[in-house]
Amino acid sequence: MSDIESSILKLARRLGIISGKKALQKYVYFLQEAESVPLGLRYDMYQYGPYSQELEWTTREMEATRRINVRVVDETFQISTTYAGSDSEPDPVINRLVEKLGENRPRDLELLASLHYLASLRPYGATPPEKASLKEKLLLWKGTKFSAAQIESGIAKLESIGYLPTGT
Repeated sequence: MSDIESSILKLARRLGIISGKKALQKYVYFLQEAESVPLGLRYDMYQYGPYSQELEWTTREMEATRRINVRVVDETFQISTTYAGSDSEPDPVINRLVEKLGENRPRDLELLASLHYLASLRPYGATPPEKASLKEKLLLWKGTKFSAAQIESGIAKLESIGYLPTGT
């Protein structure tokens, strides 16, 4: 079993139900990018924030082999597992991630992951953008999807949980 698959199973066990593929993408994004778990996933800027095609493929494979259950409830994918593999022990990194992010709605996770992604971009060794610049960049990327107040709240949340790259 790959580290990616193991991480998905541990997240599903810890959360019980992951509310949507977008939420799964964002939890795994933070696991790799903020908690420094070396999963080897490549993330690109996408409509709903950072997105990994490899994670999507892995999720589909795990569903096909019945290691995770993906069902649609009220037009939302719900991801869970009943797989009783050898890695069923609680994971302190997964626990810390869930404690920091809580069980946020997928939209809230999208905001937080998008802010983190933009704050982490450092072309040619540049320092992370200032908070005002980060807010401006997110508004350019997302348009009116998030208000200025929501963006400021997202930046404050990332800062309070230690997920805002230093220098921002």
